[in-house]
Amino acid sequence: MGTGYMLHCPQCNYQTLFFLGIGFAYPLVYAETQEKGNRGELGEDIKEFFSEHPDGVIDPVPAIFQCEKCNQYDTAPLLRMYIPDETKLPRKKIDGSWSIAMPFHGEDYVAPGGFEDNFIFYKEHMHSCKRCGGKMKFIANENDIEKLKCPNCKDQFLDVEEYMNWD
Repeated sequence: MGTGYMLHCPQCNYQTLFFLGIGFAYPLVYAETQEKGNRGELGEDIKEFFSEHPDGVIDPVPAIFQCEKCNQYDTAPLLRMYIPDETKLPRKKIDGSWSIAMPFHGEDYVAPGGFEDNFIFYKEHMHSCKRCGGKMKFIANENDIEKLKCPNCKDQFLDVEEYMNWD
């Protein structure tokens, strides 16, 4: 399931939209993200990760990031890197990559929640701000959206309105 949020500052009228979640397209998004990572389209660090750990996986779920330089928010795939935890089962190997045994029309994927449960965290991908090039830090997922403060006012909590859902 995916949800669209509108965030608004009642003090300075700043507003932004966040689209979090993937919905039924998750297996396809997961497969495309793994392929882009292998090809180096998501950064050199992820390409090196797959070179060193061909059975590794990256988390494609969108999250909220904030620039440490200009304070602006953005959403992007989390892209945390994981290696298989050989002590966890059930898992099967299909076409050279690991799965938690949840195929979707022949696609091999790790379901949300399967990363922490069946893999060992390896490394966090560093995102860059599209606006100023600064370092983006992970600050929130869907559960934390009510705690976000205005990037302009800095002290004012943003009003959050859920305005769209999809599957």
